[in-house]
Amino acid sequence: MSQANKQATMFRLVEQWQQTSKTQKQFCREQSLTYSTFMYWLKKYRQVNGQGSNFIPLEVTASQEEETTQVTPPAQPKVEVALGNGITVRIY
Repeated sequence: MSQANKQATMFRLVEQWQQTSKTQKQFCREQSLTYSTFMYWLKKYRQVNGQGSNFIPLEVTASQEEETTQVTPPAQPKVEVALGNGITVRIY
């Protein structure tokens, strides 16, 4: 199998995994694919498709009212980020 064919095959597998709710390890077991091989091709896929990093810079600055000392934590988060894997990050 040529490198181009191998890449196309592996990229299709990455795209198949993205359409499921399965973990990477579950998907690899079902496809008889080693996890390390899958991770290698996932990284390549993200590089080719401009997804090298899922992180973006975030700058948080205090407002005038936040500069005073708060005794009780706020009831609602100031920033909430919902990640694709179901994890939510809240900053109070």
